[in-house]
Amino acid sequence: MSNINGRYYGSVSAHTVNKGISTQKNCTSRRPCLDLLMKEPNLQPRIHDAVVMVEVNRIKNLFHIFVKNHCRLITNKVVEGMGGPQWKGDIVVMRKGEQPAYWRCTADRYSCSTVSNVHTASYL
Repeated sequence: MSNINGRYYGSVSAHTVNKGISTQKNCTSRRPCLDLLMKEPNLQPRIHDAVVMVEVNRIKNLFHIFVKNHCRLITNKVVEGMGGPQWKGDIVVMRKGEQPAYWRCTADRYSCSTVSNVHTASYL
């Protein structure tokens, strides 16, 4: 096991926190062990994810975003403090490396996918 850095927007935190997230490696990639970090596994066992490309001044960066959102989870104070929409659950954001593969999280397993459905957001 090794660690990668992630930005944690915890529902019980007053502000964002940089966290070292444990990972498990395989032959071609590694996957984050988010079950150890994200709260309320009994109420919301699923961790949803998306890869987002952000372009600022023609510089493109990929981020992998993992979320939990459920009506019975605790309201995320960090997102609320930023003036964002009401969000109930935790958020973890990790910057992607150069490799084209990422891990898609499901409730019972991790499966490998390619970055073919990347969401793009442009900021000037």
